[in-house]
Amino acid sequence: MTTMTSSSMSFVLDEIVTGLAVNAFYRSPFMLPLLFNVRGSSRRRERFASVSGLNRWAVKNPTAAASPDNLIQQFEKDFVHTAYGQEIAVEREFIDDQEFGILEKIGDQIGYNGGRTMELDAVAVWDDFTAGATHKAEDGLSVCNNAHLNVDGANSQDNLGGNSLDTDGLNATRVAMRGFKDYRGNLAPSIMRLIVVPTALQTRAQQLARSEKNPDNAQNTANVFQGLEYVVWDLLSSTSEWFGIDPGLMMSNLLWLQRIGIEIYGSGDLFTGTRKIGGYTRYSRGVLDWRFVYGNAP
Repeated sequence: MTTMTSSSMSFVLDEIVTGLAVNAFYRSPFMLPLLFNVRGSSRRRERFASVSGLNRWAVKNPTAAASPDNLIQQFEKDFVHTAYGQEIAVEREFIDDQEFGILEKIGDQIGYNGGRTMELDAVAVWDDFTAGATHKAEDGLSVCNNAHLNVDGANSQDNLGGNSLDTDGLNATRVAMRGFKDYRGNLAPSIMRLIVVPTALQTRAQQLARSEKNPDNAQNTANVFQGLEYVVWDLLSSTSEWFGIDPGLMMSNLLWLQRIGIEIYGSGDLFTGTRKIGGYTRYSRGVLDWRFVYGNAP
């Protein structure tokens, strides 16, 4: 009987490991597709630009042209893709001796680590919302900031507070988001339909979102926040920061641009007696407009 080797059955072995890796990749607890707008990209970089809002429509006389309006460009932002990869060298003897258990573990770990890398890169954006050390909004400031400005330095706005996660804090956040204005200074309310919290605040979020009665007083009043959606992200580094979110605006402004999806590959080298198994992907991520979120750092 012919022994299976990396030279004679490399395609089969690559396919086995690829299948295991992909299964492990999708087994990872993924918040990325829920909290980012995931888009494909076919270029080295993607460029976005924002413009001022338009005024309300004016009354039009039957014989007159519509009233003219104009847009003013605000900010530009580039998303430049970064490549990521991992490679493991396997001795040919493992394949000669049909040590498929080891190959299964390798495939499983490569796929899992690929997914985990993407998830950690995603949560790093959220962890930086209040600090703005690396991942900034299109205006060059932290995503959650006390002094967002237009490109001309006007229209200062605030989406960073210190509210605790309770009914008063939820109400203050909701009111603040309803007061957001567009780049032209027109009222452009954001609607808080979702909160994102760390593990330490999960129980509190459940109480506020699921209780029929107000959990913060003894007057037996109705809980006006019952039914509020919440997401618990175990990877968030802060134990106290939480975020009020307008989901629709989030999908327009929190982007994950996938240039190359997860790929699993293998190559053999009979001179060194090894077979390499690895993975590759390429993407970028970041924030455009900040108005989808109000951050709280109690």
